[in-house]
Amino acid sequence: MVYLATHEVGFDDVAIGFPFLGDCMGVVVVGSEGLCGWHVMPGHSGRTFQFLSFINSHVSAAFTHLYFNFNSARRFIQEPWHLEAAFVAEHLGYHGAIKGFDISNILLF
Repeated sequence: MVYLATHEVGFDDVAIGFPFLGDCMGVVVVGSEGLCGWHVMPGHSGRTFQFLSFINSHVSAAFTHLYFNFNSARRFIQEPWHLEAAFVAEHLGYHGAIKGFDISNILLF
């Protein structure tokens, strides 16, 4: 398992974690070789092409799933999460289902 801090990207064949998401969003792409993850700060989803380059260096086939982790109480107050997710998916060339997990309802602080 790999844990990704702010601005980090990483690859693992089993699991990717995003400690301390706060205002950030965790993005995970699933491919046949494993998982690629990106810890995205607000306003940085425009760097999707850099993440795509990382993905292409680790996953040879088209990826099959796209997941987002976020805290809607801190990140998506003005607009729904799926708008940014759709932007990222489009720039990654992904056209499948997009899934999101809102951690705001499980945080204890």
